Amino acid sequence: AATADRAPIDGDTLARELGQVAPNEARSAWTEHGLATFAYGDGAGRVRVTLTRDHRGPGASLRLLPAEAPALSSLGLDGVADWLRDRGLIVIAGPSGSGKTTTLASLVRALGEQRRRVVAIEDPIEIVHVSAWISQRAVGEHVPSVGDGVAAAMREGADAIVVGAVGSAGDAAGVIEAVSGGHLVLTTQVAPRAAVALDRMLDRVPAEQRDGARALCGDALLGTIGPVVTRSGRSFEVAGGRRRAVS
Repeated sequence: AATADRAPIDGDTLARELGQVAPNEARSAWTEHGLATFAYGDGAGRVRVTLTRDHRGPGASLRLLPAEAPALSSLGLDGVADWLRDRGLIVIAGPSGSGKTTTLASLVRALGEQRRRVVAIEDPIEIVHVSAWISQRAVGEHVPSVGDGVAAAMREGADAIVVGAVGSAGDAAGVIEAVSGGHLVLTTQVAPRAAVALDRMLDRVPAEQRDGARALCGDALLGTIGPVVTRSGRSFEVAGGRRRAVS
């Protein structure tokens, strides 16, 4: 971006600089399709990068990510820790930028602290966990797809399976498969509010399978968490499915 004493970055420079840090898969997707997302960084923190192209040339948006996952207590979500000891589905929902990634990472951290074996399928890996109990796998790098990653996690006997985001029919199918296998499953969904998160996810399921998927997920739903950005910071809309943890 331009400042009073610095000229804007031209497209060629942007493409060259970001091309050096982008993984091969992201670089290829950006070149071929004009859109790619990846994350990179070190111990000081990470950045999620979305690469785009339009009539002006290459572009990018960057979002800073926490260097480590926050504790549930720091978010005021101590009450949902009990959900993590059960089997079922937890959905974190909200608009882009509301804090879904950070909230999910906090829950995953808590699972690691409970010594639960966690397999997280992410696209891309955003907040890195250091716990030996947590295995993070990037789609396209460590597993071919969300479905393949979920199937492997089920075969390994994971206590909890995390699907970073449900953005396609394949992602939704992976979540439903894990839920039907009796696992604890955590995922995020872009939705205007948590109350409609499950419906939004199930909209991606083929129509002929939707009623069965709705019954399965509705029965398995442990709760939804909706991060809400306010002027004073962030609050959470939390509702239990089979039981309430925070009112």
